[in-house]
Amino acid sequence: MEEKKTLFDFLYQILHHQIVSGYLKYKTALPSANSLCEMYHVGIRTVRDVLAALKAEGLIQTEERKSAVVIYRHPDLTDGLAAGFVLERKRSILEAYETLTLLFPPILAFSAQHGDRRNIGRQMQKIKHAKTLTADGRSEAYPVLLYSLLERTNNLLLNDLYISLELFIRIPFSFVEKPSVAMRSACSYAKKAEGLIEALEKQDTKGIETFFKTLFQLTGKAAKEYLEELEDGHPNVEEDEESVYCWIAERGRDHYYTQIVRDLIDKIGLGIYPDRTFLPSEAVLASQYGVSVSTVRKALAMLNELGFGRTYNAKGTMVLLSDDQATLQCMKNKTYRRDTLLYLSGLQLLAFAIRPAARLAFERIGREQQAALWHMLQQSDSIPLNLMVDCILDNLTLRPLKTIIQQTAKLLHWGYYFSFFDEKQKKDDILYPMSMEAFHALEAGDRDGFAEKLSGCYCHILTFVREFMIQCGLPEAERLLIPVFDVL
Repeated sequence: MEEKKTLFDFLYQILHHQIVSGYLKYKTALPSANSLCEMYHVGIRTVRDVLAALKAEGLIQTEERKSAVVIYRHPDLTDGLAAGFVLERKRSILEAYETLTLLFPPILAFSAQHGDRRNIGRQMQKIKHAKTLTADGRSEAYPVLLYSLLERTNNLLLNDLYISLELFIRIPFSFVEKPSVAMRSACSYAKKAEGLIEALEKQDTKGIETFFKTLFQLTGKAAKEYLEELEDGHPNVEEDEESVYCWIAERGRDHYYTQIVRDLIDKIGLGIYPDRTFLPSEAVLASQYGVSVSTVRKALAMLNELGFGRTYNAKGTMVLLSDDQATLQCMKNKTYRRDTLLYLSGLQLLAFAIRPAARLAFERIGREQQAALWHMLQQSDSIPLNLMVDCILDNLTLRPLKTIIQQTAKLLHWGYYFSFFDEKQKKDDILYPMSMEAFHALEAGDRDGFAEKLSGCYCHILTFVREFMIQCGLPEAERLLIPVFDVL
């Protein structure tokens, strides 16, 4: 079982890391409490508790009706120590830049086509007048625009994901005061806003994607050149294997019993625990999951609430495949409503993330692996999409992208999709032939077809489940946009 996380831990660790690393410097004002709520999707009570903890540690100073201010002074580092700290993270930093470049330009371009354009218009005006702003104002114009674009997808994961990548990249460089020539040239490109403004005004998807792709490529190239300069002056610095990018998709929902519920639902949806049969006893489940019986009871209680089981005294818990009435009941619960929106957000994110992942892994999936994959696909209980994603992850060397897909995939273990179908219907459903088309593209050496077919599978699931959840009393699901990609 994974270590239990909470929303408090999540926000505390981010702010604490920014302060003690020197990223948030002495006398820097933190964002307002309301801004922290919006940025990190946490409640005001959580923000206040985190700020109180940081204040108790002597890291910040707070005053009523004012933003908290950093009072921690980061100890000065010698040039050698600062360079060593950065170089230990060289590979991980460059991988994070590569992941940003592959993943986010298509997302930003897609989101620019949808939603209320008024807020985007305001941000465009700020960029137009960037030359009249201070240096800090110019540097802030693009991030604000970028976050505005990400918000338009109504995805509960994307802002957190982008912030985590950005912080991972920027924090090590906060130790080194002198900016590189290459980094300054990348920043100068960002100030040339005419191309982006024109593309936004015309809703030119390709133009928007090209701008952000070039921007991320230039900053990544600048970081690479700067790291190589540091390396020349500080040879023999070994990589810190533990300083790798980490992201957790389920902040605050990683309790042991919720993990058990998700695993049980997944097994119910796949037919491992068939409808109207009884689950193993509480003691057996406790032994299987390595938890106490009381934790199992919490899990079974939630399973009952979700409509996937019914517990009888002295008999145990009977499996029930979820039906419309059970789903309608779940949608009356605030927690389950948010869990469903997280599930839909995960589907949307995977529709984007699986495309670059499939392309990167494609060349490494040789004939021998393809034959083994084909053998597994022939099993009666196989789910082709899951098997192919596992194969991609086994062959994906870009570690941040692999982490993002692994973490997001955990959100899909609720079984909302597969539990709607019995075994025969699964084979007849459109998802099965769509998944097999992706495999045949792999066999035929069609890299782009392989990537696009897999992405289409997640778009299909998102479309199907989103419409079902809207009918079941979750109108917010309608705001989750369905990715649309160029037809091959």
